[in-house]
Parts: sequence; C-alpha cells; structure tokens
Amino acid sequence: MKPYRLWGLILLFMTASWLTAAGFSLSGVGTKGLSMGGAYRSVVSDWSSIFWNPAGLAAVEMNEISLTGTFISPLSSYVPHTQIPGYDGGYPMRYRVNAKSRLFVLPQIAYVMNADFLSSTKFGVALFTPFGLGASWDLYDPPIGFYERGYTPPKAFPEHDWESDISITCAYAGFARKFGPLSIGLSGGPLFGSISLRKVRLYDPVTVDTSLYSLPVQFRYFPIDTRFDGSGVSFGLNFGIKLEPLKNLTLGLSGRYYSPVKLTGDVNSAIYFPKNSVLESLADPEGKIFFQGGVAWNKAVVAAFEKLLGKKVTVPPHHDVTGAIGAAMLAREKLDEPGFVTAFKGFDLHRRRYRLETFTCEDCANQCDIHKVEVEGEEPLYYGARCEKYDIKQREPRQLPPDYVKLRQRLLFKRYVKFRKPGKSRGRVGIPLVLHFFDYYPFWRAFFEALD
Repeated sequence: MKPYRLWGLILLFMTASWLTAAGFSLSGVGTKGLSMGGAYRSVVSDWSSIFWNPAGLAAVEMNEISLTGTFISPLSSYVPHTQIPGYDGGYPMRYRVNAKSRLFVLPQIAYVMNADFLSSTKFGVALFTPFGLGASWDLYDPPIGFYERGYTPPKAFPEHDWESDISITCAYAGFARKFGPLSIGLSGGPLFGSISLRKVRLYDPVTVDTSLYSLPVQFRYFPIDTRFDGSGVSFGLNFGIKLEPLKNLTLGLSGRYYSPVKLTGDVNSAIYFPKNSVLESLADPEGKIFFQGGVAWNKAVVAAFEKLLGKKVTVPPHHDVTGAIGAAMLAREKLDEPGFVTAFKGFDLHRRRYRLETFTCEDCANQCDIHKVEVEGEEPLYYGARCEKYDIKQREPRQLPPDYVKLRQRLLFKRYVKFRKPGKSRGRVGIPLVLHFFDYYPFWRAFFEALD
C-alpha cells in the first residue's frame, strides 16, 4: 500500500473517533439504521423495519430471529462554577469534572415470519429500545470542615450529585404486504418510559433570615438532594410505504405517532446540615431555641435541627400565625395610649347596611375595574385599581416650589432692550442655542437687533 493511502486511512479513522467522542444521540435501532439516519427507511429489509419503515418487512425473504444490542459509553466533561467558596467543583483545585464512566446496554429482540396462508405478507414482533441515555456528575463535595472529625452524618453525601437516566422501550408488532413494486406496512404497540433525575441544590438560608450572614460562608450553604424516579406507559404507531420503480432505485416514506407518556413516581429529598465546632461556638449554650413560621409544620426539619444542635427545639402551638398574633398584641398595647383612636370597624360590620358598585376608571389606558363599597356611616372604600388614586384620601394640594428650568427659559428669551423697528430688513441671523451662545442669548439678541 502506498504511504499516502495509509496516512489517509489513519486520518479517516482518527476523524471518526473525534466525532464519536463529541457525543452520541441515540434515536433509532440497529447499527446500519443509525449510521444511515433517515435514508435507511427506503432500503430497510430486516427486523428493524418495525421501527424505521414497516413496509420493509415485505422484503424479508425467510423467517428471521434477531438478538442484537447497542452499547453506549458517553464521554463528557463540565466546568462547575457556583461562585460559592468551597463548592466550585468541591475544591478550587478541581476545576474540571468528568462524567462518571458508564456503559449503557440497549438490547433488541425480534422475530419475523412469512405467512404462508397470506401471499406476500410478513409479520413481525420486536422488543427494542430506540432511546436511552444518561450521565452522572460529581460536582459538589462538602467543604473541608463541613463535618467535624469523627462525626458520621445520618445520610452520607451523595457520591454523584447530578444524575440523569432516560429510556424508552417499545414492544411492537407489525405486518407488511407487497403489491408488485409497492409495499405497505404498519406497526405499533405499547411504550414503556422511565426517567431518573437527581440534582443537589445549594440552599442559602440568608434568603429567609438575614442574621445568618454572620456564619462562615463555606458553612452557610446547605446542600439539598432531590431525586425523582418515574415511569409510565404510552402507545406508538408506525406506518410506511416502499416503492421500487427501477431495479436499483428504492423510494421510502414513513411516519410515526406517539401518545404522550404520563410519568408517575416518587420524589425524595434530603438536606445536609454542617456540624462542626465553629458553628457550635456561635450558638448560645444556655439559650432556648424557638422555631416559628409555616416551615415548622415540617417535623423532619425540626428533627434535623434538634439532631444538628443537640438541643430541644420549641415549636409553639400556633407557630404559623405568630406574626399575626404579635401584630394583634401590639395593637392591644396601642389602645392603652391616651388619645389613640382606632380605625377598627367592629365585629358587627356585616350587620350594617352597605352598597356595592363597579365602574371602569378611564383616566389612563389601564381601564381598571374599580369596586366601590359604601358602608353606612363610613367613607367609601375602593379596590381593584393598579394605582393609589382611590386608595388615598383627598388632601389639600401641596405648595410646590417654582419650576426653575421654565423660569430660566423665560428669562433667556426675554427682550430686555427695545430698538426701533428697521425700515428694511438687512438679512436674518441664526443663533444656535448651544454652548455659550445659549447662555449669552440676551446679549446676542440685543447686539444684532441694534444693527438692524
């Protein structure tokens, strides 16, 4: 073999390797069908016709049993950037993360038979996976010191905190019949879909309590591990035709229909709290812990805080309305102040006569529908406006300061010196109102008018 041909083969082989390493998207079955893409539907003549073009079953010359498989091992890398110290790839030295090395095995089983009782008709059944792919990433590790030495958390931090697995498996039956150069086929059956998604998100409690800004930043972010596993069943239908007008010319046309796969499953979530001497030193050893708000309904969160702090966490009976109770207590204290007048309408408001009215405010383009409530003995109440026009009481207009910009304009263009009207115009002078011409316009006006 000549040297340039050998180098050409080597270059071709390397190019194919680079293309494969860039990624792999599985959307089909069979090695030949995947390599030819959409063009395969016009020449398909084996069991994979059930997926590509059912009309191709008519070209199978004898009974056929097939057991094949597709093996996929994706290679990819990722540069994490959370802008959180200690979490960018676990540690700053790990600036690039490679996906976990995995091997996906996608089997295909099929059987095609000739129907002796029906001339030129073929039947086939197949179990195959036209789509299946996933990836696993190890992006985050707890920062150094997140857990104190010797401490074992109740649940270990996940080794791979971002994961995805998606697959569709089809159990299809199909048939095809040949009419001279024309073949027609149809296949269909159930689809079994499965999905598994996992993601670790870093939660910053400062969004709820700003006092936690005092915590060291590497211990302030709590990883929340959320995983969803689901599956579902649907239905698919393939149809197609093949035409061989000439000996070496084949035309194919096919289509697919899939009903949506409704996935049902479980969602599991876990939160990881730091435990170390730094955080324990920030807590008051004698202080009591009081947990209020709607989050306190979650007993798992309360138990997690107790296990983390090693102390009893007190949840009040009406923890979800403690803010409203506090506002009521402040209002009650206000009543004892001399001269205080309350705006409370009383508990018998529903017994008083009232009148409802709705109208459209046309003062602007919003065209708001205003609802007016007139209660006996009270001023009207309004709601429904996008502005505060009807919400505030009418007040005396304020004494606004003069508009000094307009005042300056008026003084600049004022004629301070009056000259006699010229008998004959000697021309027109244009003065640009820019830079110093603008500021000295009274001077230039008097100057040129004095020259007629």
